[in-house]
Amino acid sequence: MSDKLLMDVGQHDKPEIRAQGPWSDLALHTIGWKAFQDLCAQVAEETLRRPVQIFREAQDGGQDAVFAVENTGGSLDATIQCKHSSDPGRRLKLTDLRDEIESVKSLVALGQADTYVLMTSMSVDAPTAVKIRQALRAAGVKKPHVLGKQYLVLAIRRSARLRAMVPQIYGLGDLSAILDQRMIEQTRALLDQWIPKLNRYVPTEAHRRAVRALTDHGVVLLLGNPSSGKSTIGAILSTVATDEPNVTVLKLESPGEFSRTWQPHDKQRFFWIDDAFGSNVVRNDFVQDWTSAFVKMEAAITRGNRFLLTSRRHIYEAAKQGLGQRNLSYFRDGTAVVNVGALTPEERAQILYNHIAFGEQSSEWKASVKDDLADVAEVDEFLPASPSGWEIRFSLRG
Repeated sequence: MSDKLLMDVGQHDKPEIRAQGPWSDLALHTIGWKAFQDLCAQVAEETLRRPVQIFREAQDGGQDAVFAVENTGGSLDATIQCKHSSDPGRRLKLTDLRDEIESVKSLVALGQADTYVLMTSMSVDAPTAVKIRQALRAAGVKKPHVLGKQYLVLAIRRSARLRAMVPQIYGLGDLSAILDQRMIEQTRALLDQWIPKLNRYVPTEAHRRAVRALTDHGVVLLLGNPSSGKSTIGAILSTVATDEPNVTVLKLESPGEFSRTWQPHDKQRFFWIDDAFGSNVVRNDFVQDWTSAFVKMEAAITRGNRFLLTSRRHIYEAAKQGLGQRNLSYFRDGTAVVNVGALTPEERAQILYNHIAFGEQSSEWKASVKDDLADVAEVDEFLPASPSGWEIRFSLRG
């Protein structure tokens, strides 16, 4: 976990989060360095179609992220370095790379920077990009790349999957540039309650696994204890689904409601069923209904429909016993089941940082508590949506 992440919260007043003109000029300067690092990694992973590993601040050795490059001699690490600026008008300069050159040379010597990708939220002029590539080659890099804001915005516009991985970007631009009028109205209705919260939302590994399950299998079951964030992930992914052409999101209350309303000719529907097996205790009627609904669900998935279910962990465990072999195959083998509550220390730190950095507290209060935040983020029971989590925050305020 980066102590710098949590120590910085007293350094800034609440940033102004707003769209900066049309979609072609996303307000990337407002999302913060860590969110920008995640965005860069997801852009690279989506573009390259290969895993990208993120490294944390102060422990990255000059590498914000890496990916593998295959060549005749085997596999080599390629380096991604991110440069974020909170200045919306700033342009990348050659001098911005001055502090990186020695690290680049060391990485080249270790065989980790034959390919070096510099990604930035700043605009990049062509002559500047040429000079930076020349400087990187002089440091030993064989394949230097300089990717600025314009490249990132184009990548975001092209990929609905990328937007699902990094949902904060929905609060940064004009949706009318990528969505038709029907989708604008539907998306905006769903987004209205989430846009003010997107700058605080941290796409965790559970979020990313849910996106992959939906992509690979057409269905995901989010499991977690109360206040672990499963319904938040469900709501955001359901909202993001409306971004895709011809998709209609339907929030249902029970498996019986799905069975009664689904038609075999229905396509491109996204069904969201919260507390799918009961809200407080397992509902035996839901379990019985799912035994027949799962057959219809499999047929619906083959026709391009997708399903997101949530459940408290203990309720699903009880329901699973009743379902037995009649359970959905992806749930039986766990390939479409995501446990939401297991946050890493880094994820807890980022969640805590976002809630305070984008919160309503005064800069004086933020400065007064910053020394305690690293300890708070280490508390295993701390969840931002849980009563205990809020008690910790209010005790800090006191």
